[in-house]
Amino acid sequence: ENEYRIAAKLRNQDTSQKSCVTYLDRFEEDGANDRLWLLLRRVVPSPYGVDLKQYIEAKFFNQDDHILDSQEMIKSLVSGVGIISSCNVSMRDVKPDNILVEDSTGLQNASNQYTARWSDFGLSIDLGPDADGSGLRHVDIEKIKKLEKEDDIVELFVDFWYDTQKLVPKPKFFGRRPPERCFQNPKEVPLCSYDIYMLGIIIVSMALGIDFPHLDKTSVKLQFEAVIKTKLSEDYLKNGRLGDWLIKYESSMKPYFINSFGEKFGEQLFHETKLMLAHDPKDRPIPRDILIRLNNI
Repeated sequence: ENEYRIAAKLRNQDTSQKSCVTYLDRFEEDGANDRLWLLLRRVVPSPYGVDLKQYIEAKFFNQDDHILDSQEMIKSLVSGVGIISSCNVSMRDVKPDNILVEDSTGLQNASNQYTARWSDFGLSIDLGPDADGSGLRHVDIEKIKKLEKEDDIVELFVDFWYDTQKLVPKPKFFGRRPPERCFQNPKEVPLCSYDIYMLGIIIVSMALGIDFPHLDKTSVKLQFEAVIKTKLSEDYLKNGRLGDWLIKYESSMKPYFINSFGEKFGEQLFHETKLMLAHDPKDRPIPRDILIRLNNI
């Protein structure tokens, strides 16, 4: 229910429907399971797959004939974070699996062959119209008094926990999550800073063709070590940070950005990604500024 409510809010803001997958309807299943089904707009797959993780694994972004498509996907994803945060929503669970890529070949009015859209807002939070936390699910004592079923009471507390206590994501590779571990007060730090950090990780994954969110897997670790030509420290899962590695191994990693996104665009994107992965959320750029610099190339 919360996911559909947030998706509907984003749909009203994303009038072009180019940034987020459209949620069309919801259906409640009668019976013991009492499940809720969400109806989403169909995304047309390509031979590379249907989500960004599959595109990364297929080395889509490491092919010369996809440079322009790759540039447009980057701008679409950055723009999407801007639209989502303008609704005072933070996705939190930002990962390649939650980005669906549509093959627009043959579709009418399609400006690009491949369109990347954000999806799956199940762990997203809505801070309310004034970004004051009023949109977060909370425990209403008066509502509890009216509930008769224990399961309904438990659900209220679970919803509260998801919005205010649960750390998202909770990965084996700690560097997949921003150092602050939780979204910050939007009166002090742009709400988008949490999602921008994790988008930075996705961009590095696209450039290098490596699934960095799952760096705990030996196969992924070996791929990265082959790029930087050295072994990661034994405590890399706990203390390793991709932003630090971009700086330390720039000579090894930057060429991948240039090969994947073009020389000028790739160089600028490498610079933007280092900023997106800054330790201090106040130092991370906002989507509008990123897009201005990328569009001026």
